[in-house]
Amino acid sequence: MLAGKVAIEKVLSHALDYLERVESYEPDIITLLYITTPFKTADHIKEAVHTLFIFDTDTVISVAEDNKFLWKPDEYGLTPLFEKRLLKHERESLYAENGAIYVFKRPVLDFGSVIGKTVGNILMTEEESTRVDSDFGFWLAEQMLKSGKTNSA
Repeated sequence: MLAGKVAIEKVLSHALDYLERVESYEPDIITLLYITTPFKTADHIKEAVHTLFIFDTDTVISVAEDNKFLWKPDEYGLTPLFEKRLLKHERESLYAENGAIYVFKRPVLDFGSVIGKTVGNILMTEEESTRVDSDFGFWLAEQMLKSGKTNSA
């Protein structure tokens, strides 16, 4: 069965079971890195691990700032998720999970998730958070690389 058809938590549990049973190795933390966000760096990963230990959270996720005016559907159309249309610098920042980095303590996975009860974060830029999971995302990543808009070589 393809990994895309199985929840990542099950894949990780299977891998950890193997490591614990066959290799007698039990990691304290797990770092999950998705290939669909190729502009993460070693510094981002180090920052996530350090954040986990410094703030003693169960999980650290990578995020990007999201300053959009978001709406949710209701029975009459759309309802805003904001009270006032304030300027960007007047609004409280919101953060969107960007799917690049997840660092978590081993026991978190026992509850069937990579997200624990306490969650810390590292902030990545919009460019660093670019996802390559569509033709457009692939094209955008290529353009960014060609123009030197990334820290990747």
